[in-house]
Amino acid sequence: MKIRRLLALLLAAGFPLSAFLACRKDAAPAESSDTTPSASTSADTEPEKLFAALPEGYSLEGQTVTIMCYTEPGNASESYVSQVGSMDSSDQVEYATYLRNTAVEERLACQIEFLDSDINVSKTSAAITADILSEDHAYDVISGIQWATAGLVLENMFYNVAEAPHLSLDREWWNSAFMAKTTANPERMYCLVGDISLDLLRCTSVMYYNKTLMADLGQNEEQLLDTVFEGGWTLDESLKYIKNSYADLNKNNEADNEDRFGLSLALGPNVDSYFFNAGFRLTEQTSDGIEFTLETERNYDIASKIFSYINDTIDVCFDKEYAVPIANFSEGRSLFLSGFFYTGEYLRDTTDNYGVLPHPKYHESQSDYLSLVHDIVPFYYIPINTVTLDPACAVLECLAEYGGRHVTPIYYESALKLKYINDSDDVSSRIIDMVHDASVTDISFIYPTSFGEACYMMRYYVGDGVNNFGERAAAFRDKAAVGIEALEAAFHN
Repeated sequence: MKIRRLLALLLAAGFPLSAFLACRKDAAPAESSDTTPSASTSADTEPEKLFAALPEGYSLEGQTVTIMCYTEPGNASESYVSQVGSMDSSDQVEYATYLRNTAVEERLACQIEFLDSDINVSKTSAAITADILSEDHAYDVISGIQWATAGLVLENMFYNVAEAPHLSLDREWWNSAFMAKTTANPERMYCLVGDISLDLLRCTSVMYYNKTLMADLGQNEEQLLDTVFEGGWTLDESLKYIKNSYADLNKNNEADNEDRFGLSLALGPNVDSYFFNAGFRLTEQTSDGIEFTLETERNYDIASKIFSYINDTIDVCFDKEYAVPIANFSEGRSLFLSGFFYTGEYLRDTTDNYGVLPHPKYHESQSDYLSLVHDIVPFYYIPINTVTLDPACAVLECLAEYGGRHVTPIYYESALKLKYINDSDDVSSRIIDMVHDASVTDISFIYPTSFGEACYMMRYYVGDGVNNFGERAAAFRDKAAVGIEALEAAFHN
């Protein structure tokens, strides 16, 4: 299509994507969440050229590079952004994704084919293993959910891309800090994460607060925000807002999901977020190796505090089903909600005004707010038996570079920030920046079986309602010692 080729050539030359979005009559629907952002490049500044690192004249000469996506959501509250995009979509992110693919195809003279496996996440690992061992070479790149696929690194299923061609892993469109947590040897890198997908940002943990309900309860939102920006948003401070928020709305004299609460969360990754964002840690990675740090005094203190925080007040609603806390908040029956950025996509029908906050610190002495990334984020891999290493790496690098320059900013500025900002207030925008810059993970979430699945211990500790952290932690000591030894051996042998 002539217009497709024209767009791709102009984008590769550095013409700003926002100009296309501004010119499209159907690209900016009435809702403010899709307002076109201003161009990132001013008229008197020469834009940086896309794909400049590629060798001049590099071409795949019409080759098709196939990316198999094993990203079937594990439950109804999880979702992923389409990697295909749409030329006809009024959604700016979908259109930007389409332009990304077009620009990469034109620059590399190739076709990119995204395939959806439609395989249940629990069967992903076995399916990938069977595909690779079959030697069919049906695809060139794999995209798979973190917790379901990263373990295959230890089974020698993926290619070490640390020194692969074309990949500039030190560039800003790859999240080098996150990827460092996926390896026990800096000379071995198998998991690719960054702006190749919006899901790393979407899966970052965040809290939501109901501005309307806060006012109804007579609480001071301005004071709350001052506390956050001053670094004083701690577990104890947050409890001051959560307590005394409960109301028996259905008048049945018992707490249930039809009542009003101060905080709602699911007994799963929301609990993980509370622990890890308060500074709880399972491991410490140094040049000497991996240290298992579950049984530290600080972890004991954090565990005891959060256990009481969730279990010892009627004002907190926790449920095994993700839909329950989301419904509580979206229906105006919860002051706070623990979630992720993608959770906001399920709050579109909320009539109350709401904003976002980081999860609370354990103590003010904690230098920064932290934001655990949900372990459903997609990783990208190249099969160990690849016969298309060069083209696969070229496509991945170009998709990530374009994504970092043109797709992530569109999502971040015009889709994400504007969802939570009322009028001209920039407070939520500042907090989103704060949360985005504080994303963290732990190698125990990347390879959970190597640590006896200790990363999930906090969910059961809180959910079972028995304050026996020491006993639970001790049960992982020997498992982790054996697992770490095997993990380090796999990355060094």
